[in-house]
Amino acid sequence: VSWIDVAGAGGTSWSQIEHIRGGREGASAFANWGVTTKEAIESIRDKGLPCMLVGSGGLRSGLDAAKVVRIGADIAAAAQPFLEPARTSVQQTIKVIESWEKDFKITMFSTGSKNLDELRTAKLLNERDRFEG
Repeated sequence: VSWIDVAGAGGTSWSQIEHIRGGREGASAFANWGVTTKEAIESIRDKGLPCMLVGSGGLRSGLDAAKVVRIGADIAAAAQPFLEPARTSVQQTIKVIESWEKDFKITMFSTGSKNLDELRTAKLLNERDRFEG
């Protein structure tokens, strides 16, 4: 295994999808099951597994993307914030991507990070700055 996507709670609920898709009654009981993206990333990183880590699950902005990189993900991923714009137009989707890029760059500037390695070691201002998704 060279990549792991944590898909933390707060993102897509696969049990909900299975419930809706197939009418599986038992699946709805697990709709809120799981650990947060933060907990999943930290748990996997603490084990020292030699793999690339995708931080996903509940990310809604470029700031969230920067936060998951800060806490240990190699890259960030999201779906929900892009679905509606993608249904509307390519231009709307590009606007969302540009907004995420701007937020990410502002976060890097605000933390004094010139690159991703520096972002990964940037000082957190307080506990609220940690991604909880």
